[in-house]
Amino acid sequence: RLDVLDGTTVVGKVESPLGNGQYSGYVKFDATKTYTLKDPDTGVIYGGAGGVLAVNGAAIAGPGNGYYKTNVNTQALSYDMSAYMIGLVGSATPNGWNTPDQKMDYNPSNGTWYITIDLIDGDIKFRLNDAWSWNLGGDITALTQGGDNIPVTAGNYTITLTINADGKTGSATVVKN
Repeated sequence: RLDVLDGTTVVGKVESPLGNGQYSGYVKFDATKTYTLKDPDTGVIYGGAGGVLAVNGAAIAGPGNGYYKTNVNTQALSYDMSAYMIGLVGSATPNGWNTPDQKMDYNPSNGTWYITIDLIDGDIKFRLNDAWSWNLGGDITALTQGGDNIPVTAGNYTITLTINADGKTGSATVVKN
């Protein structure tokens, strides 16, 4: 793994499942901060700019506020960060069907997205980056791309979303608190 550091504080990590120098993960960035990557096993620190990684390079500027899918290749000395913000949208949410969606947080220990939120009677769906090109709905035990709206009644809920490896299906728990 590589730790993502804001100064000396670990704020995220990216993993290399095959141990081949290619790392990936979801990291929550702040646009006002800079970041380095540290291999905790070797102590090597990476920085860079413009997608080019460098050993002991300058800290990388935060790409924006929120979660970004972060890919790092320590062999090719490259990196990229793409916005990856899962949100809850729908008539039951504070903004209705309008943007911005209610952003969910990511739990790297179990690979789920979650939010605790007050909802009104209505419908919800899950979207990526406030856009309809990727949205999950339908049966919460078998969510599908473009699936039906999910009805909910008013209350405070903790909602957890698991996105399957195919990236187009998943499941959710919608628990009234």
